[in-house]
Amino acid sequence: MKTMPDFIVRAAGASDLDGFKELRGLAGPGFTSFQVGDDALQAMLQKSEKSFARDVAAPGEERYLLTLESLDAKQVAGSAGVKATIGATPPFFNFRVLNIAQASAAAK
Repeated sequence: MKTMPDFIVRAAGASDLDGFKELRGLAGPGFTSFQVGDDALQAMLQKSEKSFARDVAAPGEERYLLTLESLDAKQVAGSAGVKATIGATPPFFNFRVLNIAQASAAAK
């Protein structure tokens, strides 16, 4: 009976760049979270590392990236991200287009 897990979830950091680049390639163009250049991906990982290191009293611009690591293969197998806030900087706008037809029964 195996007592160790096959995978762990841990904070992602700058050292995970190669694993995240591999995930990006495997996911393909439809997966928009990693469709950024290598420099931007590294910046995302560095921001996550700094966010985890901060002593936060109130949510702000922190961005937390998590990685699912295969313990057997010692490689990144998945990821998730959490934004501490959304819509503060830059502002977030959400629009809905409605097509509504209205008529009055009294107008006949």
